[in-house]
Amino acid sequence: ALETGMQTMASDISAMRGGKPLPARPQSPAQVAAAPAPILAATARSQAIRALSVLEAAARGNRPFAREHQALADLLPEEPDLVSMADAARAGVPTLSQLRSDFTAASDHALRLATDESDDGWNWLRTAFVGVVEFEPSPTVATGQDIIRNARRQLDIGDVQGAAEAIAGIQGAAGSAFRTWQSQAQQRAALDASLRNLNARLLETAIASGNAG
Repeated sequence: ALETGMQTMASDISAMRGGKPLPARPQSPAQVAAAPAPILAATARSQAIRALSVLEAAARGNRPFAREHQALADLLPEEPDLVSMADAARAGVPTLSQLRSDFTAASDHALRLATDESDDGWNWLRTAFVGVVEFEPSPTVATGQDIIRNARRQLDIGDVQGAAEAIAGIQGAAGSAFRTWQSQAQQRAALDASLRNLNARLLETAIASGNAG
């Protein structure tokens, strides 16, 4: 190997003295492995990051975002989180502010149903003196109020999944008032989780590529 190297060096020196270009030689497997990543990979990653940013902006609204979803799916085929959000992209998902507004309406309806369901025969009297005499709510209504307060706190801090899980504790007729809301809240929570996962993976890839460079 040393002799071959010396011969190669001598040949290169002779070529340089004669003003001739150095002969092209095949790279060894080790040299090929050590070669930097092609520019195309960095370009594709940059395109994916921009497409994800556009997708996130569209997904914050309540309208379908199928076009933005497909643009990123073309760059990241078979990406699990993109596959899982396909239905949400086609139909759209309620925003956090919409979920908060709808929660208030569902809460009022649920408490009315809970009150009717637990009627002990004196609801007519409670209704007649509402705002005049403070009546103790029935245990069912009181439990529902506690659950609703807890779910509302979760929603106020932006924890949609936590609110959806908390409200699942309301049973009976009152629980039916939250079925539509709970389904929509879980869709929003799943979409937000998928977007966070995509962000984390693309960021980790970019950092790893930067460190390797």
